[in-house]
Amino acid sequence: MRIRAAGALVLIVIGTAAGPMARAGEPDLSSPKAAAASLYQAMQAQDEQAILKIFYAPQKADRDLAQAYADLIVAGKKLADAAKEKYGAANEAIGAGTIGVEGLAQLDRAEVKSTGDTATLTIPGQTKTVTFHRTGDRWQIVLSDFAGTAEGGTSRQVVLLKKVSEALSDTAAEIQAGKCPTAQAAEASIQGKLARVMIRAATQASTRPATKP
Repeated sequence: MRIRAAGALVLIVIGTAAGPMARAGEPDLSSPKAAAASLYQAMQAQDEQAILKIFYAPQKADRDLAQAYADLIVAGKKLADAAKEKYGAANEAIGAGTIGVEGLAQLDRAEVKSTGDTATLTIPGQTKTVTFHRTGDRWQIVLSDFAGTAEGGTSRQVVLLKKVSEALSDTAAEIQAGKCPTAQAAEASIQGKLARVMIRAATQASTRPATKP
């Protein structure tokens, strides 16, 4: 169960194994690979502030998008943890798969290409590269480039990501409250919520009046 429209950034950094709940601390941004690993660690710790430090967000629109992605990552991890606790380790992918699982084990074999203050990182088997920007000695993920947002489209993507995060958080709360007695019930719940989010977004896009040139 993957949300393609929400982006696939964490395909490269989120692993399937749940880590201990602790603050990730100051992220290591000394290299693209270190930054990618730090994002994984921050996600495992549900450390939103650490996640935000890993994203390169020079403009307000970038910062809004970074915040939306941070919320999505944390919500997905909470859902994965709730599923693991309720249904066993085999079912934590209910949340992890929503935002993309696999990749960290391949990080050591990732290819990094640098040109000045820009670098790209490609994981074996992944077609999408992640772009990094260097400011001083810090390498950060260029989220707006990876998300592929067109000019003027960032605000709409931020709204969509917030709705997706809400759907993940609501399902996690349902699992914890015992409203989803089985993993299948939890999957049906999240699928229904995400379908409604996507349908609503598509409807709004189709009914939005065209702008004049």
